[in-house]
Amino acid sequence: MNERFWPAAMWSMVAAAVVLSGCSTKKGGQRTLPAPSFASAFGLVDPNTFVVLGGEPRSRGLTLIDAQSGAIKGSFGVTGEADALTIADDGSLILGIAGENESGASVGALEFWSKNGKKGVVIGMPAAVADLSEQIDNKIYALVGSRTSRAVVTVDVGQKKIVGTLAVQGDVQQIAVCRFDLRNYLLQVKSAGGMVARDLSDTATGAEITIKDPVKAPACATALHSIFVISSAFASKTVDLMSFPSTLTSGSHGIPLNAIRLHVMPDQELAVLNNAGAVSSIDVLPAAFFRSATTAPIPK
Repeated sequence: MNERFWPAAMWSMVAAAVVLSGCSTKKGGQRTLPAPSFASAFGLVDPNTFVVLGGEPRSRGLTLIDAQSGAIKGSFGVTGEADALTIADDGSLILGIAGENESGASVGALEFWSKNGKKGVVIGMPAAVADLSEQIDNKIYALVGSRTSRAVVTVDVGQKKIVGTLAVQGDVQQIAVCRFDLRNYLLQVKSAGGMVARDLSDTATGAEITIKDPVKAPACATALHSIFVISSAFASKTVDLMSFPSTLTSGSHGIPLNAIRLHVMPDQELAVLNNAGAVSSIDVLPAAFFRSATTAPIPK
């Protein structure tokens, strides 16, 4: 794998230029924070700090952003093939790498980074990493493979080693792992639309729950026994709160067409990552937006 880095100082200048003044704006009860260009993944490194993976292909970096004010707390360059991000419970930033070797074959890895920009342990993966789950039960789950052959690899975060592999359909594009009633469910988003939830405690029988609606970017709302998803219909997008396992929608809110990722915050606020190329942002929606079943438009 060819690793390409941007020097920390160079990435800091680019991140600062793209994020502009680093100030949040508020409309209709929600706040909007600026984010680095071509943002593709994000999460919380602590209750008040977002970390965002951004930058053009081969020139990737991580930017730390204050979750209230939008001010930049730090930024640094990372491996150019970084394509996925999750945050461990101990604050480690885990990057999923999707690269190629000298013969052009797909290769992947997980890289552990500190929020100070220091690269640590690297775990080789059987193929390119397309997506990562959040940590649950000291484990994270990595979606790996090509466009036609995919698997979910289980990694023990403490031991930093692979402890399991589960074959999935080749059209799975995104994953999440949610815990409900002491059971862990693997949510698999299909490229053609729809989502499958698989009980990880019963992989032998393959018991599954299918959601046929065109949804993506699932995020676990464990306290609400629900899942947040991005839904698309014609020329609009909404974030929907779906109860589990009934999958009935109990709340909905309009979001920008360029919304790509969701993250549930500790106080049940919902963060939405928007990627509009050179101009990206994070919308933080109050929990109150989802306390009724009415559909709310995008605040003006």
